[in-house]
Amino acid sequence: MAENKSRTAEDLNQENTSRISPLPEQEPCGNNERPPFFNRWRGWYQFVLVILAVLIVLFYLFTKHYD
Repeated sequence: MAENKSRTAEDLNQENTSRISPLPEQEPCGNNERPPFFNRWRGWYQFVLVILAVLIVLFYLFTKHYD
């Protein structure tokens, strides 16, 4: 029992990492399709941000008008 208490944290860490099984190798997705309507996904992100900004401005204007 005294032997178990004398183990260092490094020894315990090595034991714990040796029990963890490695992740299986992942195959590449292979999905090289282009997004619809835009050349890149970046176009969709920009589109969504512009729509969000337009909605915020419209809601602000509606609020000011009917306040």
